[in-house]
Amino acid sequence: MRTRSLLVLSSLVLLALIVAACSPIRGTRSSRDDDDDGGGGGGGWDETLPCSDSLVDVWSIYLGYGDSIRARIDTVNDADTFDPALDVYNDDPYWGASLVESADDEFECSYPPPEYRCPEIDTEVEESGVYYGVVKCLGGNSSGVGRYRVQLWVNGSSAMPEIEHDDVNL
Repeated sequence: MRTRSLLVLSSLVLLALIVAACSPIRGTRSSRDDDDDGGGGGGGWDETLPCSDSLVDVWSIYLGYGDSIRARIDTVNDADTFDPALDVYNDDPYWGASLVESADDEFECSYPPPEYRCPEIDTEVEESGVYYGVVKCLGGNSSGVGRYRVQLWVNGSSAMPEIEHDDVNL
């Protein structure tokens, strides 16, 4: 009987490991990429943004009081490089909200545009709630589309934001 119990237990453990290996786990690296090119590699989530018509992408994440956040927007290739900027709001900016922080030329982009640098925000949250990052294009390229990577860390660990609004006017 004991041998049968051990066999059943080890089978259940093996099944649990297989399920865990095949299931997405919240907070792991994955991508939200509207171009089906694999995105998400290299420590972030890839997205595109038209560099015309003043369109923006809006990302969100829940943060707790005192959380330390670091957010970066980086370029991902020479052909689609652009001059990105990042604004953070304490509510959905699509419906009106207060600007918490803004970033523009804080670090050298992986694929630098002809001028300027990429944005980075490093701050501590003063109130719990959902925060919204607005990615915008300040300068385009010949393709008219900027490809970028969102990199986000909360309390030193990689975090996964959700895209709320894709290519919208604010």
